[in-house]
Order: sequence, then structure tokens, then C-alpha cells
Amino acid sequence: MKNTLEFSWKKPKEEFIKEILISINNSRGFTNYSEKELKTYFQENRILTLYNNKVPCGVIGYKKINKNWIEITPLMVLKKFRKQGYGAKLLQEIIKIMQHKNLYIMGINPIVKKIILRNNFHKSHFLQLPIKVINYLITKRMRWNKIKNFFYKKEIKFKEIEHYIDKKIP
Repeated sequence: MKNTLEFSWKKPKEEFIKEILISINNSRGFTNYSEKELKTYFQENRILTLYNNKVPCGVIGYKKINKNWIEITPLMVLKKFRKQGYGAKLLQEIIKIMQHKNLYIMGINPIVKKIILRNNFHKSHFLQLPIKVINYLITKRMRWNKIKNFFYKKEIKFKEIEHYIDKKIP
């Protein structure tokens, strides 16, 4: 059977939500989610689900930090669907959807880190992040001892490029 992949913002079945919640909270990630919190993401259409032949296999979500920055969280593929490129497909799809936004994501999983860097994110130390992102992170409940990798992708506006070109070309 050929794989038919599709993305959907629609809320999946309860069993999948519970399974993905357990996977997220058992991962080596930075933040735990409550069932209520994850369901809110689905209700507000802030989680994109990837289906393989109509079977949900992974999710990627986003949270608006402020009017300029979007945090990509959570990114999770169920264990039985891993190592098939679904995490990369989810990340690429959300980047495509949010192409004119400034994006931020944290990562400790080496596979996720590779996916992030292949998608033109910049690796950063905490204090090198944009101040709006730092302020947001300080208020977030996180496992701070695990945080080593921060990544962001700033959308360069055409005016910024034009200004840069004007200064560089004699």
C-alpha cells in the first residue's frame, strides 16, 4: 500500500490525543503538557496533525509569543512512525505555513536538531535570542537544566534587504 500523507488542523480522535500527550510528556523535552492544555491547542487550531493513510502519526503546534514571534511546540511523532521522515515533514509544513513569521523552537533531540538546522534556523545561546523570546521563556514552566539548544528563524523583510544592499553596493 502506498503511503498517502496529509496534514489537517482538525481535532483527531481522543485516543490519539491521549497517546500523543503521553509521548510528549515521556520525551526528553523541556515542558510537560496537561491534557487540557493540549486539547486547547487542538480546539484553537494550533496543532497540525500528519496522517499516513488516514492514521494520525504525529503533530506539530505553535504558540504566539507576541505579534512578531511564534514558538513552534510541540513536535512529536508517535514511536511506531519514527525514522520515516515525518518529523521533518511536519516541521517543513509549519515553516511553509508560517513563512512570513519569526519562528523560534527549542531542541535537545539530535534528530530534531538536524531537521531544524536543515531548515535555515540559527543555533543560539539563550542570551543571544531576541529579547521578546527571552522574556517569554522566563515566564514559561520548563526543565531549565535540559536547555542547551535554541533555534530561531527571523523573517527578513524586503525593506531590510533593500537597506542592506544600498549600504553594501558602492
